[in-house]
Amino acid sequence: MSSDRKNPAPESADPALHELFRRWVAAARDGRLPSIEDLDYDGLVAEFPGAAVIEVETGISSRTRYRCARAGPLHARMLGREIDGYTIDELVAPQAIGHFEAVYARIVDAAEPHYWMRMNPLRGSAASTFERLLVPVSDDGKTVTALVGVWVWMDS
Repeated sequence: MSSDRKNPAPESADPALHELFRRWVAAARDGRLPSIEDLDYDGLVAEFPGAAVIEVETGISSRTRYRCARAGPLHARMLGREIDGYTIDELVAPQAIGHFEAVYARIVDAAEPHYWMRMNPLRGSAASTFERLLVPVSDDGKTVTALVGVWVWMDS
């Protein structure tokens, strides 16, 4: 994890994204990645219902998979369906899978937060625009085991 902790979200980003980054920086000590518990995910999702956890699954198949493990209630409302338990390749449009997986792999490899604003390419959902920040978390302080994020829909 880099000691240069610059928030990748622009100043104009939703305050919820800046709050997630603040919590992540405060919980990262001595070069160790924080855990989901360090970020108080339950408190985070209570405050920001667009929060979610994406688990990083390695060793199960020949490639790393990313599974939505705990999505806040705003995801189901905005997307029109539950997404818990589904992998990214089961959720996003086929032409977007490679892009999502590449972005998530960069977050895992760099162990640094990632911001983006984009249209929602999920299968079976109406198009919508969102911004989100993902931060890496770890069970052991070293290996990224999940990504915690906050999504904010721009057209809700």
